[in-house]
Amino acid sequence: MKLWPVGLYRVAGESMRPTYAPGDVLVGLRWFRARTGQVVVAHHERPLIKRIKSVSGRNIWLVGDNPAASTDSRQFGPVVRHQLEAKIIGKLS
Repeated sequence: MKLWPVGLYRVAGESMRPTYAPGDVLVGLRWFRARTGQVVVAHHERPLIKRIKSVSGRNIWLVGDNPAASTDSRQFGPVVRHQLEAKIIGKLS
């Protein structure tokens, strides 16, 4: 469990273009309610930055903004709430 309410995250890869580019530093709020359209940091084998496409009960479907370059719920299926770490609230660089 993370005690600090915010965290910094660096984008790796092309999956969130054009919204975020590789190397962008993002600010995430760790205490949040998952909602469709939010960009979040999720853990599925490694940390991933993806957009929530839908929330259905416990299941959260994640997609990248650049589908051609994204590994997301289309490949690994939905994630559950405890796999979400933060909601992205801004970009530093």
